[in-house]
Amino acid sequence: MITVSTVSTMSTVSTVSIISLVVIIVITVLFRLCSDTKVFGWMTAQLKEILKTLEELDASDYLEVRLHLTRFNNDKEMMENVAANQGSKEDAITTLPNTQTQFGRPNWFKDFVGIGEKHAG
Repeated sequence: MITVSTVSTMSTVSTVSIISLVVIIVITVLFRLCSDTKVFGWMTAQLKEILKTLEELDASDYLEVRLHLTRFNNDKEMMENVAANQGSKEDAITTLPNTQTQFGRPNWFKDFVGIGEKHAG
């Protein structure tokens, strides 16, 4: 949200214009919990577009995506892919940039404390 206000005062001696610009930057952390990798599908396409646009605007720090796979079916191929891509800038399951799928439910207290510490100030 950007608010711009202009105040002009006319007098016989001078004209004064005051412009104040207030910018509020919002950081969004999106948690997505899914019980199956198939459910990631529709949202992954949308998130890729959003993240690509934010990167083009040099604003990729304003959205953080946290994916959690809550049910696991011992898919050997998927686990090999996840292990091979550890430390990669791209998620092995969804191919989203700067995101890593976590297994199990989030530890909400730990996550929210971490978000507060990361974005404090």
